[in-house]
Amino acid sequence: MRIIACGLFCLALLGAADVHAQGKFTGYMFGDYFYNVGRDTSIAKLSNVAATSGGKAFQAFQIRRIYFAYDNDISEQFVTRFRLEGDFTAVEGGSAAAQKLFIKDAFLRWKNVFAGSDLIFGVQPTPAYDIAEGVWAYRSLEKTIMDLRGIISSRDLGVSLKGKLDEGGIFNYWLMVANNSSTNTENDKYKRYSVLIQIKPSKHFQATLHGDYKDQANINDPKSTAVPPATLSNAALTGSAFVAYTEPDVFLIGGEAFLQSTANGFLDPATVTLVARKALGISLFGWYNVSPM
Repeated sequence: MRIIACGLFCLALLGAADVHAQGKFTGYMFGDYFYNVGRDTSIAKLSNVAATSGGKAFQAFQIRRIYFAYDNDISEQFVTRFRLEGDFTAVEGGSAAAQKLFIKDAFLRWKNVFAGSDLIFGVQPTPAYDIAEGVWAYRSLEKTIMDLRGIISSRDLGVSLKGKLDEGGIFNYWLMVANNSSTNTENDKYKRYSVLIQIKPSKHFQATLHGDYKDQANINDPKSTAVPPATLSNAALTGSAFVAYTEPDVFLIGGEAFLQSTANGFLDPATVTLVARKALGISLFGWYNVSPM
């Protein structure tokens, strides 16, 4: 049944293809040089640390990101993107795990599947911080907070619907259902559900509200004496908000905050009881155009 559905879909695309369709290759890279002037010896004991690895005086040239993409407008309604990413983050000792080449994007977009909305299928950006990262526009300097802390992946394999809620584009939406992985083969029934509302009343101001629910398998209750042991929910719920104000080509100020709660995600050693694991993050950022140079 899957093969039949896939075949019919491919035939529909071939029928819709424009003989004048053309593709385009694009790419960019950025890297840097760094020197660890000092190192807190306790850093190895901490988890979820975004600081550069390596000891004192560790230094390196590194390529942090390489993108190579191919975009093709199959027709007025169907467009595709295939993008590879190379990650060559420097790690003391030259770990092979620090050099990766993987598929960043591989999706088909059905434009105006109904008025003002697009349907996207494949490996694609998630609603979590795609807009915030685009507004920040200095990914070469630093990631936005949820990306930096690994709260939600920037890509997932699934289907999404995004578009306008009004003719003027002041209110926009983005819905997504995905595997919760863009690289691994799906092997369970659990999915990630996301929704984002964007408010953009002018070119100067915009804000987003985002919610994300990650369903995942129950975990064993450490206090259960039953055989098999009783299980508890381990689902994660994340909420975030983003706001930015800009004077084009002059300055930008923005802020982003998130709150995540994972049910029974932390084992309290004192009581040997699972409790919710919560994470809170707040980020403020901005830039100012000092001169055209």
